[in-house]
Amino acid sequence: MAYPEDYPDDLTKAKAQGYLHKHMAVLVDGTTGIPVYNPSTGLGADLLGWWDASHTSRIIGSPGVSTWIDAVAGYNMLQATPASQPVYSATSFNGAPGLTFDGVDDFLNMESMPFPTGAAPSEVWALAQNTALAADTATRIVMSYGGSTVSQTVRRIYRTVSAGVNRAGATTGDGASGITTADMNVDLSSRHLLRAAYGATATTLYADGIVTGPTAVVPGTAALRARFGASTASTPGAFWQGQIAAILITNPLSVAKAAALHSWLMARRNV
Repeated sequence: MAYPEDYPDDLTKAKAQGYLHKHMAVLVDGTTGIPVYNPSTGLGADLLGWWDASHTSRIIGSPGVSTWIDAVAGYNMLQATPASQPVYSATSFNGAPGLTFDGVDDFLNMESMPFPTGAAPSEVWALAQNTALAADTATRIVMSYGGSTVSQTVRRIYRTVSAGVNRAGATTGDGASGITTADMNVDLSSRHLLRAAYGATATTLYADGIVTGPTAVVPGTAALRARFGASTASTPGAFWQGQIAAILITNPLSVAKAAALHSWLMARRNV
């Protein structure tokens, strides 16, 4: 399956390239059934970072990935140590491209990251698959950014276990402590779409579109680093176990922009 960066936005071009117009409202890829959508166009300046496993030209290293390059400004997520490199596969995300993180020591890192800090709002979207069993009660982080403290100056989304069930969580550090927003609705086994909306005064978590929060908190996020698959601590931990297909970082999105992005990513989750 392919999810090209340059999906046509014009209906005539889309039809000429073999896409379908469904219900006269949404263009759908005639092969995959996934809505024809390009975050760069759909979100415009609100898109701050976009890493996608389907962008093979932006993935360096095979099978171990040493560099994953974002599609907005060329930001590099890096891993120079072969043993800690996630593994790319064209089919690991339910037959679609994904990077597999082993849950032991795999992660990707960016120092001096450029995303909103302090109390400036942002959103993190992650299309990922958790393969850790509920018997494994360790916290496992999909994406985190901020300082090197345990939780006081970070923003992160992760998988945890509550009452024997895999669940999603988001942490927002307020400078003194980490405030948790914990989903209790979705079993986070298998493939899911996670969205953490970090506002100036509250954080809201979405698991497959199901809302938890808002939780009152004023972020106090540092600018030290960003990581996929691990904490931002000086010694990384809480390693993700499973696949990551896409991660996007955005400004706060309007209802319409969020709905379009959600629809596209959920379609990819469901294929």
